[in-house]
Amino acid sequence: MRDDRMRYIAYVPKGSIARGKLVASQGIDGLKSACDTCHSPQLGGVGPIPALAGRSPTYLLRALFEFQTGKRVNDAAELMKPIVAQLKLANMIDVTAYAASLPVRR
Repeated sequence: MRDDRMRYIAYVPKGSIARGKLVASQGIDGLKSACDTCHSPQLGGVGPIPALAGRSPTYLLRALFEFQTGKRVNDAAELMKPIVAQLKLANMIDVTAYAASLPVRR
């Protein structure tokens, strides 16, 4: 989670936050479910399901890529594998840009 006192800027492709919002809320063709189905509508997490809002987009992108390639191996990874299998790199960049743009819910 980011420290509210720390400031940084993540440069993302133009339009990626808007496209990422659609992926997070509606999914894309072939995606089994949208991000907000499990991570909550504002991506704040629910119980053991982690919050995505306000996290580093670099961290989130790396996590998605590791889920997709099988580098992350745990119970959560098994749940995420079918979700991220259909995502292209551009989709992952978009959805992580959107998640990172959201305020941290405490």
